[in-house]
Amino acid sequence: KSMDILILSDSSQKQFVDAAEKLGHRAVVVPVSVFSVGLSTRKGYDKLYISHEEFAYYIGHDDFVIETVLCRGGMKSKHALAVLRHLSENMGVNCSHTPDFIQTASNQLITLQKLSAAKIPIPETRFISGGDGLTLAAQELKLPLIVKTTVGSQGTGVFKITDEESLMWCFRAFQGTQTEIILQKTIVTAKDSEDANDIRLWCIGGKFHAAMKRYALAGDFRANASLSGRCEFYTPTSEQIELAESAAVAVGAVDSIVGVDIMTDLDGNSYVIEVNSNPGTTYITQAIEKAKKPNLDIFCAVINFVARKKQKRKLTVKNKIDLNVMDLLKQINTTNYNMVKKNVELF
Repeated sequence: KSMDILILSDSSQKQFVDAAEKLGHRAVVVPVSVFSVGLSTRKGYDKLYISHEEFAYYIGHDDFVIETVLCRGGMKSKHALAVLRHLSENMGVNCSHTPDFIQTASNQLITLQKLSAAKIPIPETRFISGGDGLTLAAQELKLPLIVKTTVGSQGTGVFKITDEESLMWCFRAFQGTQTEIILQKTIVTAKDSEDANDIRLWCIGGKFHAAMKRYALAGDFRANASLSGRCEFYTPTSEQIELAESAAVAVGAVDSIVGVDIMTDLDGNSYVIEVNSNPGTTYITQAIEKAKKPNLDIFCAVINFVARKKQKRKLTVKNKIDLNVMDLLKQINTTNYNMVKKNVELF
């Protein structure tokens, strides 16, 4: 069945739009910032608002109905999370992500706490509030150790510390800017003559889909393709697949789209180091294309997933919203656009 898909993103997402069209669906990309929410004490009367101008610019179809939502970037602000929660919880629309999962994935400490609670292997980690714990942490984790800000992406906010003096200065610097950090034991993934690496596994709907191995720049310890541009298609072990799928469950992404990062040390022990709610598509797509695995196309897999999500639930609340949307759009379509007031309209 053909479906209308709303993609919430602050970038074009052309490949997802093209994949939707290829699969017989229709997709539009709208920044979450253009929406506002309306709350009511009357059951079923919560609304979603967008202005006439923004509707015409971003959506442009007078018969468009929000049937399912794909979240792709720009979703970490309080406003974005409020809109997403309103869509999924108040209005009953199916969404690719829950706001709780996005909040979890955006904070390294919370992510690691959930993984640890689920008994999923992670690097030994310390979160301390004062300098008194630094010496003990350095002794337990052993130098060199890794310092990470709790919020960061694409390799930013990650440092390797080799001595206690540098650790103290680093801690004080972040403390001065009220930036939370965690300390982690270093996981050695390569011999001295080789480049550090990790594995990014895509899980869609709680199931493993595809993976790539990412390599660090020469002399760097951060294996991130955004920094090095180096990656290759990778076939993970059954243990790594199980870890990734278990991690998705642990952070609340069993019915979502997630990128799970795993490091495997020289003894073959694997650790989940991060879970991403908005994994990048550029390098995994390059890896899949170079390996000639067209059946693993990321864009079609994601669109198929969000399109199937509609059929998993009874959308009694959303069915009422559909009627409101169609009535509204018919009114807009038969009104002289130049005469329409510039107030907001509802979904």
